[in-house]
Amino acid sequence: MNPISVDALSSRLSKLNIDPVHYGTASFKKGDRISPRYHPVSRIIAVLDGAFQLTADGQTTAFKKYDLAIIPANTLYEAEMEQATSLVLIDFTADHNSAYEDLDTKYRFSSPQIYHGLLDQRQLDNLKHLSTTAEKHYPGCYLLIQQMIVRIFIVAMLYREQHNLVPILPKRTSSHEVVLHECIALIEAHISEPLKVNDLAAMMNYTPNYLYKIFEELLHVSCKQFILQYKLNRSLYLLKSTEDSVQSIASQLAFSSLYHFSAVFKGEYGISPLRYRHSVKKPVTYPF
Repeated sequence: MNPISVDALSSRLSKLNIDPVHYGTASFKKGDRISPRYHPVSRIIAVLDGAFQLTADGQTTAFKKYDLAIIPANTLYEAEMEQATSLVLIDFTADHNSAYEDLDTKYRFSSPQIYHGLLDQRQLDNLKHLSTTAEKHYPGCYLLIQQMIVRIFIVAMLYREQHNLVPILPKRTSSHEVVLHECIALIEAHISEPLKVNDLAAMMNYTPNYLYKIFEELLHVSCKQFILQYKLNRSLYLLKSTEDSVQSIASQLAFSSLYHFSAVFKGEYGISPLRYRHSVKKPVTYPF
């Protein structure tokens, strides 16, 4: 397939239906560790300063200033800071299928992507400036972030073309990680059902204790806690991005009642679902 042009990339990426969820900066001290976790949305990480080790889907990579990573939703990853580090974090959702159906696989972002030295100082300054704009919720900020994500995708795709790179395929380092990914896929497929650990174990022909062991070992949470957190993360997106009633969202995610959903939501986020929806439309912040 011939190299794709910038105009063609722009046209294709305009179909992604990108929905920014969070845009901001984060600072860490030397030695800070980010425990293993699944992030519920896609994430772009740009390094403003410092250095750290990122392990995503079993692959460990050193990051420093000017480097960038694109991590798809529900990727298992962790990080350790080698020195004081500042990052720009851009969280978003996107409907990739419509844009990718005829796009060469080398341009897709279906697995973690690492780009060393992709950015220059001008681009870092632009990212920091947009972060300040996002924090103040200026009018038009949402559109600016959408445009920034598209520009990052284009730069990354052209970088791949120039360096003849192909997508980095997930590398599982243990059978437990393979099972964990299968669990996550089943939780997503059955998110509208009152899924219990016993149900999940039966679908996979494992014992519930085995699943508990895997989740505790890799994510440091129980399987039951993870299912609940996964549904709460989805509820944040639904509350922000749809007009569905809180009752409807509770039903879609198979909570036993509106009262149960509201109580669990408030216990996790310190605010009721209705108050969250009625509050100023601030970006939802997920932990790094």
